[in-house]
Amino acid sequence: MTASKGVGGVSFVTSFCLGLGALVFSWVPYWFKIEHGIFGVNYKENYSIFLYCVSDTVNTACTSAFLATAGLLGVARAAGSIGILIGFVAFILHMVWLCSCCSPTSKGVTVGAAACALCQGLCGVLAVIFFIAHFNNLKADLHNTFGLDVDLGNNMGFALWVYLLISVLLVIFGSIFVHKTRMAPDSPATQGMVPGQYPQGQVQQPQGYPNQAYAGQAPTAHGMQHGQ
Repeated sequence: MTASKGVGGVSFVTSFCLGLGALVFSWVPYWFKIEHGIFGVNYKENYSIFLYCVSDTVNTACTSAFLATAGLLGVARAAGSIGILIGFVAFILHMVWLCSCCSPTSKGVTVGAAACALCQGLCGVLAVIFFIAHFNNLKADLHNTFGLDVDLGNNMGFALWVYLLISVLLVIFGSIFVHKTRMAPDSPATQGMVPGQYPQGQVQQPQGYPNQAYAGQAPTAHGMQHGQ
């Protein structure tokens, strides 16, 4: 039971971090905002993982982030979105496992959840890198075309650092949880076993038999009745 509880503890922490990371990944990028003015009109570009919105003083138009961005940035956004969806599903399924019974067989589910957190963190790091590259390209285009200089706003810069921090933490803790869970024993009965080995049962055998029988010393029949 000790090993099972240990695996259960890692399962709970992994599930908690996975769910928290999924929430942060969903809402923090909404703060990514670029403000610039072209021909006297102020435009605001809001970035989120799922939506890309452009607004002026009157109208706001939103489209899918998959369609608004192309190339590596689009791939990073798609990977981050898929990672979030997988994270939510794994989080829900994992909590169901924990609520039902934290059995040694939940070890495989734990490894999967930790690996999902690791993948989600990697996608987040890539998304930040490609987002900065996309912003630098936009900044260069606006400067060369319209002579405008834009920079990261306070909210956007703060969200970017938080986004990157959460992603790096998910990578670190996801790696640790994967390693610890893979190394954790399934149960006390199977501790130290190699693959394909069966648990050795401890059966109480009569004293002197069969060892004495192999040595030519059969068990004594003293006191035995006929037919025994």
